[in-house]
Amino acid sequence: MSTKRDEYILQLHARLLQSDPVAPAEFAESFLEELIRRLWAKAGPGYEETLIRDAATDAILDFIQHPSKFNPKKSALFTYLSMAAYRDLLNVIAKDFLNQLLSHLANPCLLKKCKRQKRGQLMPRFS
Repeated sequence: MSTKRDEYILQLHARLLQSDPVAPAEFAESFLEELIRRLWAKAGPGYEETLIRDAATDAILDFIQHPSKFNPKKSALFTYLSMAAYRDLLNVIAKDFLNQLLSHLANPCLLKKCKRQKRGQLMPRFS
């Protein structure tokens, strides 16, 4: 049994597929804040607000630009959007970590500031 909200989502999705010029703004306005709340809940504490907002915004924009990727018969809208936003968040965090690691490895002076970990491994300190 579908709810009014489910019907609204399907109707808005159909409008995006038909390139309705008003649908993208309506979609973002209707779902962005809830997606941000859901992503905060999924990611847990410790993430910067801008990272959460950016990941949610990117997921919304990608959905608007490619509505045909979403199949409402396979998943609910917020399941789909939450997975996409969480994946984007993890990718940004991994990219940032890798960039920090590479910048530290490229600077031998910074390597001297490494601390010893268990079993003699070196672990760079990131500030």
